[in-house]
Amino acid sequence: MEDADRRATGGAGRGALRVDAEARAALLAVHERLRIDDAWTAWHADGFTWWAHRLAQRIRVEGPHDVGGRPTYWASFETATLRGVVPAAGDDRALRTSVARLNRAAHLYEIHLRGGRLGVRGRVFFRPETRAFRARLLADRALLAVTWAERQADALVAGAHRLGLAEGVAVDAVPVPGRGPRPDADAMLGAVDAVFLPLGREAPRTAGATDLRAAADVLAGAADRVGGDPAEGAVDATLREGDLVARVTLHAQADHPGLGRGMLARVHLRPPALDGAAPGSDAAHDAALDACATLNEASWSMPWPVLHVGAWTPDRDAVEGVAYATFHPNATLVPGVAHALAYDALGRIRFAHPLLVGRASGDVN
Repeated sequence: MEDADRRATGGAGRGALRVDAEARAALLAVHERLRIDDAWTAWHADGFTWWAHRLAQRIRVEGPHDVGGRPTYWASFETATLRGVVPAAGDDRALRTSVARLNRAAHLYEIHLRGGRLGVRGRVFFRPETRAFRARLLADRALLAVTWAERQADALVAGAHRLGLAEGVAVDAVPVPGRGPRPDADAMLGAVDAVFLPLGREAPRTAGATDLRAAADVLAGAADRVGGDPAEGAVDATLREGDLVARVTLHAQADHPGLGRGMLARVHLRPPALDGAAPGSDAAHDAALDACATLNEASWSMPWPVLHVGAWTPDRDAVEGVAYATFHPNATLVPGVAHALAYDALGRIRFAHPLLVGRASGDVN
């Protein structure tokens, strides 16, 4: 993760932005949806950093880049959480496994490690016609991420030994340039309890938000088999991308431990690197962790038109390989989400193929 101290540099107003009109509109839409006070914002050429309380969250937009002849942008957030994150006794595997467990419980963003820091990040692509919806999606995920980070940072430090961390880990708090630490928590940090969770206890209010029929049609166009019943709120498809066998599942209403009910989409893959390892063995788990690291980093940094609002993690005991899960709370569901998630799953499988197959054969660095 980018150094949090270098992130908190800006200090200029919105005039600091050096992006085109489309990117600027997306950034301002995110800023407005999060109801951020400019007093707690530092603007940069490609976005802004804001402070909900102690932790800095960086929002940026990159692009446009030509993808299939269409101008495409990527909006992202990155939330500082912990620094001094060093594995105890050099046991990197235990630490990576702990982070994978955190991701397996979230399904909302990627909790990741880089350069001794633990942070929370997410990334979405958008085009002019999808900018408004994707800006809302990014803003909501950014809010959920910073809420999790603010609430869990102290507990993670206190339980550092259970995560496999050496002594010295600390909350990655950064003062606001020119103002110092923010003394009070932003009211938006209460949205999870005031908005997301109550709406997760009732059916979606928007008619057609959980309709999976269009999603099933999308998957049927590429799959070898489509099962489940869209009318019952579940679709299950199996397909092949080159040497990879993949499985996609969509559940219109699934339970989340912190947000109530919402839509859950999963992509399951078995990387070729696992073929020579016994199911449930250390070798299989290590190969799955490596595959997830490759896929998560590519999802974060490559010019892929996919939504990185979840994370690749080893399936339990690495029996099935690796899985990508993304949860969409009832508070955010609108018609068309399932359709978009089906397309997103197919793209995710297509882009994963050369990385996983190439990794197994040594063709991809």
